[in-house]
Amino acid sequence: MIGAAVALRAQVHMERSWCIGAAEAERGAIIDAGRFALSRNPVFVGQTLFFIGLFLVRLCVIELALVFAVLIAIALQVRIEEGVLRRDLGASYAACQRRVKRWIRRPC
Repeated sequence: MIGAAVALRAQVHMERSWCIGAAEAERGAIIDAGRFALSRNPVFVGQTLFFIGLFLVRLCVIELALVFAVLIAIALQVRIEEGVLRRDLGASYAACQRRVKRWIRRPC
C-alpha cells in the first residue's frame, strides 16, 4: 500500500504536467520539488514498490513474473519518456537530469 500511496501522491503533485507517457509536443512544467527532488520518476518508484509488495504478500511465481514484467515495462517507458523530454524541453530537462537521479537520490 505504501507503493500505491507514493505513486498516487506523485501523480497528484504533478498536477497538469501529468500524463500517461510523454506526449510529443506536450510541454508541461518540469516538476523538481517534493518527491520529484528525490527522483525524476517517483510514480514509477511507487508502482515498483507496489508490485514488489504484492509479491512479498503472495510469494508465488506468477507474482514474481509480474514484478519482472513491470520492471521491464517501466525501464522501457522511462527511456522513451526521457528521449521525448530531452527533445522537447532541451536544456531545462538536461539540467533537471543533472540535479535529480532517475530513480532515487542517495542520502548524503
